[in-house]
Amino acid sequence: MPYQRQFWVDRLVNTETGETIQDGTRFTARRMNHIEEGIRTSMTLSSGWKIAFSPARQDHDWRQDCRK
Repeated sequence: MPYQRQFWVDRLVNTETGETIQDGTRFTARRMNHIEEGIRTSMTLSSGWKIAFSPARQDHDWRQDCRK
């Protein structure tokens, strides 16, 4: 399942009166776990590209891989 971006809003408070103008997005374990999952997925996907295109692999015969 693709990562679904979550939108966050700041908590805004009137500095003169202390009145809350806007409630901010709650910081919860569920939201943090969502972020962590997105990071893990992107790192997993990008690590394959790093290996395939690293300088140490430039002399690899990629045609041999295609014959498999």
